[in-house]
Amino acid sequence: MQIPINCPYASRVTNHQRDGAMAVNGNGGAAPNYAPNTRPKNISNPAEVPAAAIAPFAVSGRAGRFAHDHPSSDFEQPGEFFRRVLDAPARRRLVDNICGSLSGARKEVQQRMLAVFTSVDTEFGRMAAETLATKANL
Repeated sequence: MQIPINCPYASRVTNHQRDGAMAVNGNGGAAPNYAPNTRPKNISNPAEVPAAAIAPFAVSGRAGRFAHDHPSSDFEQPGEFFRRVLDAPARRRLVDNICGSLSGARKEVQQRMLAVFTSVDTEFGRMAAETLATKANL
């Protein structure tokens, strides 16, 4: 998307793709490469554009983008992994590794991540909160 021969001239690229081969435009600078994030919405932090959604079309029924309605959540599988696959030392290593990086993040980011960890498993959230509490940034 950065090389002129591949560049979409008729539209503006608003995604989080960066790094890797052929990055020729500053590599995204300090812009975050994840979403959601707390940065203001702009070209370096794209927001969803409802007008750009794919319109439904007929197949054998209706096709389009629909809200996820499966009874499981995004947290079910990681929770099972944390509880049933990892033993106690592996859980501790996971929490220590994650919190080692997360300890340098802003407080509001840490709080959002603790909510995610708690949604995965209450013990995971508790362990992460205790580990981050020992760091100066929380």
